[in-house]
Amino acid sequence: MPFRDAAEYLDSEELHDAAFVLKDFSGDAFDNLDSRKACILGPTALAELSLEDDAPGETNPALYLSSRPLYCTSMRGLGVCFSGYRAKENKRDLRRFLFLIHCMGGRVLADVTAKSSNKSNVTHLVAKECRGEKYTYAATFDIPVMEDAWIENAWRMRTHAGFCADEQGFRSLYKVKSRAPTVLRTVCHIYMMYCRHYPNKWHMCHVTCCR
Repeated sequence: MPFRDAAEYLDSEELHDAAFVLKDFSGDAFDNLDSRKACILGPTALAELSLEDDAPGETNPALYLSSRPLYCTSMRGLGVCFSGYRAKENKRDLRRFLFLIHCMGGRVLADVTAKSSNKSNVTHLVAKECRGEKYTYAATFDIPVMEDAWIENAWRMRTHAGFCADEQGFRSLYKVKSRAPTVLRTVCHIYMMYCRHYPNKWHMCHVTCCR
């Protein structure tokens, strides 16, 4: 696709056949294009997708003309769920986090138990506090529970092509440490003792609790 001035496309029928590269994902230019559902890429995403073009079989063409802005691909393949953000004072932060995750190529899921092909779609849970059903599920099934600073600091790395927000060293900086592992383990052990008397439940219980 040749490089042309953006103004040529704004009021033309070719608007959705073009990709617009913007350095800043804010301001009038961004808002104008976003409101028209145009494909907006950051310079980092353009560089990363160009590198994929050099590797046959690795390119995902859908990323090129998506109506969702993509600044970089540092969260591509990640499914993020939130817990503890229902309070009114958290709504603004939550909207920002959703925007940033999408701009980094990630997905946001409402249900931590969402699955496809018997595999959880959720790869990370961002939790405001260490309690609740979503937190318990994530802690039980080894889904990383993260502070929201993980999202903010991943966004600060958006100009670094090739950076991955799920890189172990980076992720460990923002992983929430469980405050009550003993209580959870005790509950699991009690449940296992109960399940011993019911053979049809034993295997499920053993896999769930003995991790």
